[in-house]
Amino acid sequence: MKLMTFTVIATGISVLVLTAGCGKTLQERIKQAEGSAPEEKRTLEQSEQDAQLEYLDEWSAFRSAAEEQLASNAKSIDDLKLRLAKSDDEVKAKVGSQIEALTAKNSELQKRLDSYRDEGKLNWDAFKRDFSHDLDGLGKTLKDLTTDNK
Repeated sequence: MKLMTFTVIATGISVLVLTAGCGKTLQERIKQAEGSAPEEKRTLEQSEQDAQLEYLDEWSAFRSAAEEQLASNAKSIDDLKLRLAKSDDEVKAKVGSQIEALTAKNSELQKRLDSYRDEGKLNWDAFKRDFSHDLDGLGKTLKDLTTDNK
């Protein structure tokens, strides 16, 4: 009998402690969450706007640098064509097709740069990586072609 009384009292105290310790009611927690939702939404919208502005700045800087590099490549190719015109037929046959391939590649890169449209951050990262790789490869090939390996 004493054990049963002790169990009932212990259970009652446990229930009281648990219910009293819960603090706010469900309605109070819902009101608090509703109050903070507009502030969080404004913060999210602001961070999205900041990311878009950052992306546009990055795009314009990348485009300017790429256009400068493409113009520099075009000038180097024109210089090569002038040097090639003064050389003998054997060199013209050997290097002429390479110069035409470089001209085509430079034009293709310019078209890719001009036709890029905003398709999201993931696509921008992929475009930037691939375009930079191709542009660097063209620059390296051009440099190797202009270097005399005598």
